[in-house]
Amino acid sequence: MPQAMPTGMDLIVRSAVLGLALFFTGMGRGKARDFSGRGTPRKLLILGDNLTLGYPGNPEEAYPKILQKLAGANVKITTVAHLGAGISPYSPRPWQHIRRFRQLQQADEVWIQLGLNDLFTDPKVLSQHYPTWVDGFFQYLKKTFPRAGFSVLLPLPIDNSGFAELSEERLSSQILPVLSHAAKQYGWKIIDLHQAFRDAAPLFPDGLHPSAEGHRLLAQRLLAELLPVPYTDPAHGCYLSSSTLRIVYPQKQALVRYAVGDQELSGQSPVAPSQLTLPRSGKIRFALFRGDRRFSPIFEIPVHSIPCEPALTQVPDNLQPGIHRVVVRSKTDDLDKLYSSPVLEASVQKNIQLPRRRRFFGLIFRGLIHIPRAGIWQFATDSDDGSRLFIDDILVVDNHGSHAVQRKTGRIRLQEGYHHIRLDYQQGDGELALRVQIKGPHTDWMNLPEKLLRYAPEKMNEKNTHATASVSVKTRLKE
Repeated sequence: MPQAMPTGMDLIVRSAVLGLALFFTGMGRGKARDFSGRGTPRKLLILGDNLTLGYPGNPEEAYPKILQKLAGANVKITTVAHLGAGISPYSPRPWQHIRRFRQLQQADEVWIQLGLNDLFTDPKVLSQHYPTWVDGFFQYLKKTFPRAGFSVLLPLPIDNSGFAELSEERLSSQILPVLSHAAKQYGWKIIDLHQAFRDAAPLFPDGLHPSAEGHRLLAQRLLAELLPVPYTDPAHGCYLSSSTLRIVYPQKQALVRYAVGDQELSGQSPVAPSQLTLPRSGKIRFALFRGDRRFSPIFEIPVHSIPCEPALTQVPDNLQPGIHRVVVRSKTDDLDKLYSSPVLEASVQKNIQLPRRRRFFGLIFRGLIHIPRAGIWQFATDSDDGSRLFIDDILVVDNHGSHAVQRKTGRIRLQEGYHHIRLDYQQGDGELALRVQIKGPHTDWMNLPEKLLRYAPEKMNEKNTHATASVSVKTRLKE
């Protein structure tokens, strides 16, 4: 039997020659097995301007390049960026002139990192027309990338840029409110880089463009947006996913201070220990301090505790591939009455299979299913007539009744290991169909694989079959 996963979240702090590194990780038992095979990487498209190109520094040190290295092979990042790019038709490089968008319609996510160059538009014209321009741009993106999720990266703050048009006052009054309002109207995510880097003036040598160190911090801040939200369940040690965030800053004397929940993060906040356990859902915020003074942006990570249905602690040693199937005589669509109906045959099947009979019968499948990875699992039945599926005596899919082929789905959070599975099915007169599908973390829908099903050899007789099923159903219905 697999051992229970450790609980809590570990915050690991290490000093290195290059500076201080902060790691935020969910600790599991190693790489979980995935019967679906290796998935394809998420495709992220970043639409940007000078910042995305790393101007005026080395393009290889721009934040998208660093972000790609940090994210690894699970994410493929593509950038479409031009000097002076903006949403306004009066910006140095309006978005209407960027034709490459049409070649990238397969993006899973689109990040919009624009807005700063729109300040080159006359203030009165910008105030009057900017909401319309932004709305038109967002509509265009939504049509061009119909399957993608969108995030709006609010522009970084401005600190004495040297350009009369580019002022923090205009940015805060004319650009940020419009972008934020439009993103909320479309239901898109807002990544507030403006607030995150508001107190990081040393990272902007010219008051406008971040230094190489600024790009590194920016990439590390955005890494938290790419990584899955860490889930833990203290009761069952059920990890649904984990994440890692690295913050590197070339100051050996730096301290990492943290705050949990709504606590204020200040120079009096506790210093992060080598391990930090969060007993419940919440958020953790942390930053780098020298003494009592903070000199880095504040980073925040949410942590969610979600209960999982625990796996069986005792599993028979003599498990065999397959699942029990009992065929009963039935002329009613009441699936509860299957357990008091006469048994016609009982056997072991490799998978969910219909018998040769064509009318007026019912099926009861019972066995164990092996869940290879903890997380949210979805199940579906396509049936004609009725069906219902239970996991650990919990009704997950309810597709009962007399009807043509119809699909019903349900979801349940499961811990890795073996779980009870039961499927009821009833066929009246006419056409018949039955299919069970499953979808796990990072997998697509698929027919229930044979290799996940097991049964314990036992004496197959009518009395034993009915008694076991009847007690299980009645107990569940009373809850």
